[in-house]
Amino acid sequence: MKSKQELLQEDENLNELAPKCLSKWKHSKSGGVYEICGYGFLESTLEYMVRYQCMDTGLVFIRPLAEWEELVSVGEEKVPRFVPHKETLE
Repeated sequence: MKSKQELLQEDENLNELAPKCLSKWKHSKSGGVYEICGYGFLESTLEYMVRYQCMDTGLVFIRPLAEWEELVSVGEEKVPRFVPHKETLE
């Protein structure tokens, strides 16, 4: 089991690599736009999680960072599951 200090250090390291809070992302399959609300650890496994909110419905979701970053099939292509939303980049 990781110590509190190890979790805090991992959280700090991952926050530098993970999508930034309040940034908006488009889901490649659904086309939905989501805003990053925060991060945390799944208590049972200590897996790093991304908390994000649908801009259309307000529903909040939690997904492992590894899933957030993985490639998914859209048609014949493999693309990132989430891509930065164009309005965030302007």
